[in-house]
Amino acid sequence: MIPGAEGVTIGELLKKKAEEGVTVLVMIWKDRTSVSLLGNAGLMKTHDEETCKFFEGSKVKCFLCPRNADRSLTAVQHVEVGMEFTHHQKIVCLDAPMSNGACRIVSFVGGIDLTDGRYDDENHTLFRNLDTTYLYDFQQHNFPHADLRHGDVTHESWNVQVFRSIDDASVVGFPSDPSEAAKLGLMSAKDNQYFFGSCSSWRQDQDSGCLNLIPIEIALKIASKIRRGERAIEEAGLGGKAHPCDYLNFFCLGNREVRYPGEYIPPERPEPGSDYWRAQVNRRFLIYVHSKLMIVDDEYVIIGSANLNQRSLAGDRDTEIAHGAYQPAHLNRPDEPARGLIYGYRMSLWYEHFMSHHKHLSHVFFEPESLKCVRTVKRIAEDLWQKFVGDEVVNLPGHLLPFPIQVSEAGELSELPVDGFFPDTKAPVKGEKSEILPPILTT
Repeated sequence: MIPGAEGVTIGELLKKKAEEGVTVLVMIWKDRTSVSLLGNAGLMKTHDEETCKFFEGSKVKCFLCPRNADRSLTAVQHVEVGMEFTHHQKIVCLDAPMSNGACRIVSFVGGIDLTDGRYDDENHTLFRNLDTTYLYDFQQHNFPHADLRHGDVTHESWNVQVFRSIDDASVVGFPSDPSEAAKLGLMSAKDNQYFFGSCSSWRQDQDSGCLNLIPIEIALKIASKIRRGERAIEEAGLGGKAHPCDYLNFFCLGNREVRYPGEYIPPERPEPGSDYWRAQVNRRFLIYVHSKLMIVDDEYVIIGSANLNQRSLAGDRDTEIAHGAYQPAHLNRPDEPARGLIYGYRMSLWYEHFMSHHKHLSHVFFEPESLKCVRTVKRIAEDLWQKFVGDEVVNLPGHLLPFPIQVSEAGELSELPVDGFFPDTKAPVKGEKSEILPPILTT
C-alpha cells in the first residue's frame, strides 16, 4: 500500500503526486459515441469524458486519444474504425531510481484497466465485501501463497520481446517501407499467422472481417478425415483407452458462498426473477476473467492486452500491446523440467483456483502435460461444478469449473445444463450472435 493512499482513489492520488511536482500524463481512448453534453456514457461506458473533466484545473495532463483510421480507407471505413474500434492497450510507465543514483523507466504491461469493476483478490468473493474491499479498486495486498512476492528480487536474466498490434494510423512515425520496418523489429500483420479467423466462410457472418483462411483449411481437412471415418485415437491403438479431453479441455471460473450472520446486504434489492436475483438466492456466480495470459510448457509466458480474436490481432482494429518472456536458465531439458519463475507463476495460479485444497496432490501438478495431471485437474473441476450447481449452498473450495459442455469419446459436443444456459442466467453455453452488435465487433 502506498503511504497515505488509504481511502484515496487513483485519480486523487495522481492529482496529489502532480501537485508534489511529479509529471503525470494520462492518455485515454476517446470513445466517439460518448457525448457528455447529451449525458451519453458511450457504447463502451469507459468514462472518458468524465475522466478528462475530473482532471481539469489540476496539474495532471489528460489526453483523449481517438482511434483514427488508415488514410487509405474510404470515408465510410473511417467512420467505422473511429466509432467501433479502440486503443485497447493497458500500460503504466514511470521513472524509477537505480542504486547508482541514475534513473530508469519501469513499465507495467497487462490486461487490467485502471477503472471500476476490475479490482479483485484471490478469494474472488461475490457478496461478502461489497461494503469494504470493493469500495476502492486501488487497494493492493500481499496475498499469501497466491502471489510471487516472497523473498528477494531475482536478478536472473530474461529474454523479453514486446508485441504490438497496430497500423500506421495508430502511431506517429510508423515506417511505410517494409525493409525499414524489419530493421526496427516490426513485422507485418500479414506475416503473423495466428490461428483464429476464417469467419468469412460462414454466410451469416460475411461482415465479420476475419480474413485468415488457415484455420478453415485445417478445419476442412479434419472434417474430410472425419467423413472418411478416420479415427486418430483408434488408429493409434488407443480405442477405449483415451478420450478427447485427455488432450484438450476448456474451463471457466466461478464461486459460491454461504451467507454469514451479519453480512452486508445492499439496500437496493434486485428485481425478482432477474439473473442477479437468482444469483443472490443461490449465492453463486461466474468470475469474469479479464486477464489475457498464456503459459507454454512452464518456460514461456505472454501477458498483455490482446484477446485471442481477430479484433485484437488483426492490427487494423483495436490497438494492443503484450510481452513474451522466458528465462534462458530455466528451459525444459531432457533430464530437467523448467523450474523458473514462469513455472512458479503457473503453480501460484493453480493454487489460487484449486490447488489450495489438494496439497496432497502437489506432485501430480508438477507435470501439467502428463495424463495423470490432466485427468486429476478435470476431476477436481467436475467435483467443483457439482457443488456449484447443487441444491445445497456451500462455500466452494476452489474456482475452477469445467466449461459446461459434454464431450463424447467420439468428440461430439452437447451442453451440460439441460436448458443450455449457464446457471441462473439466460446466457447460452454455446453462445449466440448478437442482435445489437455487428460480428466485426465480437470476433
